[in-house]
Amino acid sequence: QEDQANQAVGLALAIDRFSEGFRKELATRGLTLGVTRVGVHRGPAIVGNFGGQRFFDYTAIGDTVNTAARLEGANKYIGTRLCVSGPVVRAASAFVFRPVGNIFLKGKHEGIETFEPVSAVNEDHVGVLAHEQAQAYENAFALMKNGNSGALEAFRQIQATSQEDALVRFQVYRLSHGARNADIILGEK
Repeated sequence: QEDQANQAVGLALAIDRFSEGFRKELATRGLTLGVTRVGVHRGPAIVGNFGGQRFFDYTAIGDTVNTAARLEGANKYIGTRLCVSGPVVRAASAFVFRPVGNIFLKGKHEGIETFEPVSAVNEDHVGVLAHEQAQAYENAFALMKNGNSGALEAFRQIQATSQEDALVRFQVYRLSHGARNADIILGEK
């Protein structure tokens, strides 16, 4: 299907908006729900009906599906709700992303570039302040990726004005506990 990366990211953002709205609405009634998390990856997969005569299931299998599921799980560790792989980002030109890091999933020998979708390129609510914060994050991330010791202070400056930003909080935590680059090793599936 054409434009599948943009459609997948758009759907992930729509799921996130709905889930967060629903969770907050229920919270006003005293009901607590967990956080919905989404992982998006791109590549070949086998999709169809699997099973036998008594039971079959329409599902998708393969490394691409496994990676997407594990990116969904990585959100909990990172503190984000949406985690998208590099192959998706390179094909989804309709959205703005910020880098998370090079995640090494358990059992994998190579890391996978990961990003958090921020918004659609044409969304009006992305104002000057949001643009400045995004640029500050990009600059801090570049310092971290290059092993520059100034990365921690750069992320702390962002955190001072964006205390609710879970990804910034994650980067500050990592750097203040010895991380020196953008590699993130996940020990769990």
